[in-house]
Amino acid sequence: MTDKQRFSSVWDAIEDTPQNAAIMRARSGLMMSLTTVIRLQGVTQAQAAVFFGLTVMTEHAGGGHDIH
Repeated sequence: MTDKQRFSSVWDAIEDTPQNAAIMRARSGLMMSLTTVIRLQGVTQAQAAVFFGLTVMTEHAGGGHDIH
């Protein structure tokens, strides 16, 4: 039987260094906060993508996709 390790966060478990884990915790927290604000404002995913300068993928009725 192998010894099981315990970590204080998932980032500590999967990142190579404590510094990288801290960066990922900060990024994760930022994304969760942005998600909350976007939902509270009633913004669609497409509107949020445009606001943040991201590409938007649209689906055709026939199953194809366009990336804008």
